[in-house]
This record gives sequence, C-alpha cells and structure tokens, in this order.
Amino acid sequence: MKKILSISIVLLLFASPLLAEHIKGGELFYAYLGDGTTAGTSRYQLTLKLYIDCKATNPGQLDDRVPLTIFDRANNAQIGASVIAPMTDEQFLQFDPASNPCIGNPPTDVCYRVRWYSVTVTLTNNISGYSISFQRCCRINNIVNLVDPSNAVGATYTCDIPGNNILPTGYKNSSPQFVANDVAAICANSSFTYSFAANEPDGDSLSYQLCTAFTGATASAPNPNDAAPPPYVPLSYNGGFSGSTPLGGQASINSSTGLITGIAPGITGQYVITACVSEYRNGKLINVHRKDIHVSVSNCIPLKALLNPDYAYCDDFNVSFRNEQLNPAGARYIWSYGDGSNPDTTSDPQGRVSHQYADTGVYTVKLKVILAAGQCVDSTTTKARVFPGFFPGFTVTGTCVLLPLQFTDTTSSRYGAASKWRWAFGDETTTADTSRIKNPTWKYGSIGFKTVQLIVESNKGCIDTVTKQVEVRDKPPIGLPFKDTLICSIDTLQLRATGNGIFHGHLTITFSIAALPHR
Repeated sequence: MKKILSISIVLLLFASPLLAEHIKGGELFYAYLGDGTTAGTSRYQLTLKLYIDCKATNPGQLDDRVPLTIFDRANNAQIGASVIAPMTDEQFLQFDPASNPCIGNPPTDVCYRVRWYSVTVTLTNNISGYSISFQRCCRINNIVNLVDPSNAVGATYTCDIPGNNILPTGYKNSSPQFVANDVAAICANSSFTYSFAANEPDGDSLSYQLCTAFTGATASAPNPNDAAPPPYVPLSYNGGFSGSTPLGGQASINSSTGLITGIAPGITGQYVITACVSEYRNGKLINVHRKDIHVSVSNCIPLKALLNPDYAYCDDFNVSFRNEQLNPAGARYIWSYGDGSNPDTTSDPQGRVSHQYADTGVYTVKLKVILAAGQCVDSTTTKARVFPGFFPGFTVTGTCVLLPLQFTDTTSSRYGAASKWRWAFGDETTTADTSRIKNPTWKYGSIGFKTVQLIVESNKGCIDTVTKQVEVRDKPPIGLPFKDTLICSIDTLQLRATGNGIFHGHLTITFSIAALPHR
C-alpha cells in the first residue's frame, strides 16, 4: 500500500507543470453599466479574455469559471472575496494558410483557444478607484524573448477603474477594448505589421506604447483563488529584448494607431508582446489599459520588392541586379533600368538580371514583383551609380617597430576622385588603430606581420577595399645591390639599409675561404 501511495505522489508532481503550461495571453476589461441600486455605487461588467494553447485538452488547463480579485487602489487592500466569472463564450482563432497567396511557406501553427469570462459587480464610488486582477500559471515553454524556463512563470492580467480624484465622474468609464484580429503571419527577418488598435466607447483620446508583461501565480499553485495585490513583478526578458522592444530594436508601435511595424526578429518561435493604451479625458490621464499576448514568428516568405537605397558599379558597364529577399515560388520580376531601354522580366527565384549601360551616370532603377496572377504586387526603386574604372591601392614606407610607418593612398579613378578613407592598421595592442585621413602614419609597438586594410570611397559613390600584409621588424633590412661578385682587397662594397629614422650600428665581416685544388 505504501508503494502505491508513493507512485501516485510522484505522478502528481510530474503532471502538475503539464497541466499548468498553456497560457498564451489575456486581457481584462470592464464596461460601466450605470448607477447601482444603492446611492454612491456603480455597476460594472468585468470580462476576462483568456488566450489558451490550442493543444491544451486536459480539464486542468480549461477552466469553466475564473476568480477575479478586486483591490482598492488607495492601499491595494482586497475588497471582499474574489468574484467568480463563468465562461460565456469560446472560439478557436487560427491563421488560414490559404488566406494570403502573397506568403510562401505560410505558418500552420498560429492558433489560440480563446475563452471569455464575465461577471457583473457593484462597487462603491471612491477616491482612488479599483484594480481587478486574475493570475494563472504557467506560460508556454521556449518563449524566445523571455529568460528560460518560460514555462515556470505565470501571468497577471489586470485593469484599473478610475476613482473621482482625477475627474469627479472618472468612475463612469469603460475601458478600451483591443479589437484587431490576433492571428497573423509574421515572417522572420521580414517586414510585418501587427495591430493593437482599440475601440474607445467613451470617446476618450488614446495613446499606445509597448510595455512590460507581468508574472503571476506559480507552478506549485497555478490557479490561486485570490490574486496577489499590486504592484506586480515584471517578466524577465532575454538580452536584446525588453517590454518596450519585445521583438528587438527594429520594430516599434505607432502611438496614435497602435500599429506595430518594422522588421521581425530572425529567430522563429513564440514572443510575448504587451501593449499599454493610455486613456485621456479632457487632457488628463485617467486609465492605462493592457493586453498581453504571445505571437509566433515563422519561417514564412512574404512577397517583397527589396533593394538597397543605392548601388555603385565601378568595374564595368555591364551590371547585375537581384532582389535582396527570396520571394515565394512563382514570383515574376520586372526591371526598368532608367536609361530608356526596354524593361526585362524574369522568373529567377531572386530576380537576377544583367544590363549593359552605354554611359556613366546615376540611374533610377525600378523593380516590380508580381505573384498569383497580379493579386500580389510590390514595387520599389533604387539608384545605380555607374562609374567603372576605380582601382584602390596604397604603399607603405618604413618597417621598424616603435617608429612611424607612412601609409600613402595610391587609389586611381577614371571618373571622379577618392574622397573618403577608412584605415585599419591591424595593431593587436589597441582598438584605436584607425584613421580617416588620406595619408596617415602609424607607430607599431610589436613586431610581426600586420594586416592593414583601406576602405576607400570616391565622390561618385564607388567603394572598394584593399588589404595588405605589412611586416614590422626590430631592425631595418640590409639590401645588397648584387648577388655573387668578385671582391679584391682594395675594392669598396656598398651596403644599403632601408627605413625611416637615423641608423646606428656596427659591421662584422667573416670570410670563409675554401681551399682550391692546385693545377
């Protein structure tokens, strides 16, 4: 009997995290319903919108009712027992891979099981207002922008009802509600949009920002009857991410529209994003509303005409172009070269083409990409700077350690002239071994071969790089103006040392005379 009991306990310990790991986001909001039946009170409908992993099937992961805990914002004291909100609706939201022909390799795993829980409460009108909170553990595993293990932390979804300390009727407020479709295809390393737009039932002004998500509950107590009081602990983000940059530094939110735009991170997987919308009435901030959701970054391929701002062609009049992004299969590329020639059309996977220009100049090049019989179209332009005949180079005078070496730019250009220089002297003893002047000097503190690099740019936009190995010696090399020669006792012999500075030294000569056979 003791053995059976021990096994049961072990199974429960291992099963608990599996039951808990399912939360993918949430939003807690409310609607003002008018005065309560008692003077000085108001009625509100509280609603929790909970996002759950679509793979969650265990009853322990799927609540049919949830507790909502109410706190007085004056001192964060709990007001009575938590109110129980029954489930009122359920939907499965899933991205349809066939819904967007402009995306190649569309994601098939963008899915949320969304449950709504609602309850009506009556609250006394007070000075500071109320906070309503729900806590649940745990989030899903392997969230890219969170510190591991992400399935060991839960979530707090909370909202605030204003008091009358800011505005006399501030409590007569309904929170904004985020309305955008949550299922979206976000492709790694590609441009994307994702909306956190919200409806404002009271006509208040809204301002959006990205903010930090909260932790809540624990794996050992994943579903507390009462939420902990505010303030709440922020999530710990991985390096390169934060609440304000949950998708890295190349994506941001429009403060007026709630639209996130930018370049998605290159690592596929789940990311936590939290949006905060500030609610202003008569110029005063009365409320900050939050939504926390996990979004998926996939290895899909959106149709995109993508070129660098300009290109320099400095070797030949025959130039090559290609789209800077691989597009879905079947894309057609139409190139216009800006020189009056006929456009070229290609179905090459990256739109590669070659074109022969007749003369030098700066040309406006246009690219249009078409897919799905014209349902998907994107276009862009760039500048092509065609000035062939650019030859970078430099020479070095000197060789001795602790003495300055002279570097001289020898770049030649058929069109224009060198105008910018970036030298890197390869001195391993410092990170300051650089220069931006045409003919710099540098003094090395150690001997050996140094890798010297010059990046040179012309006033026509040509850029090229030249690299050389430069030997730094402890003594100047001795050069003899001959190889084998006959020297008599009264002859003179010239020795030549090369390098900068004043030379000091002594000369030791050793003769080795071999015996010659007599004839």
